[in-house]
Amino acid sequence: MPNEQRISHFHFSIFAIVTIVFGLSSCEGFKVLTLYNTSNSDAIVTTQPGLPKYDKSKIGSYPDNSTFHSSTLILKPDSSLILSEIFTGLVGRKMQITEQDLRINYLKIQTGTQIIEAKNKTEIIKLLTDSTTKYVPTTDTSKKIINSKNYGNIIIRH
Repeated sequence: MPNEQRISHFHFSIFAIVTIVFGLSSCEGFKVLTLYNTSNSDAIVTTQPGLPKYDKSKIGSYPDNSTFHSSTLILKPDSSLILSEIFTGLVGRKMQITEQDLRINYLKIQTGTQIIEAKNKTEIIKLLTDSTTKYVPTTDTSKKIINSKNYGNIIIRH
C-alpha cells in the first residue's frame, strides 16, 4: 500500500472512530418513571401488568414475574419504586417520557387519605403534571430527586 493511501486510510479510521464515539455519547439515554412516597404512611400501589421482581442477592438477576397480570405492593414512607425504565437509541428533541415508553397501563395508589387511579397510559403521563402528584423542586425539599425531561417523578404526599 503506498504512503498516500495509508495516510488517507488512517485519517478515515480516526474520523470513523470519533464519529462513532460522538454518536454513542450524544444520542442515547435512559427514560425513567419513578414513584416516590414522601408521606408519613404506607401506600398501596397496584399496577397492570405486574412489575418485575429481582433477586438482589444474585448477580445478573432477571425478572421472575414478568408475566403476572398485576402487582400490588406496599410502598413504605420515604421510599421509591421504578415504574418504568427504558434505554433509548435516539433521544434528540423528544427525550421526555411518553406513553410508548411505559410498560404499565394501569396505576392505582391508595393512602390513608386518598386514592389516585390512572386507568390508562395517558392518565399515568398526566400524573407527571398534575398539581397533586407533580414533583416541585421548590416545595418538595425533603429529598433531592433527579428531575428532567427523561426522569419522570410521581409524588405521593398524603
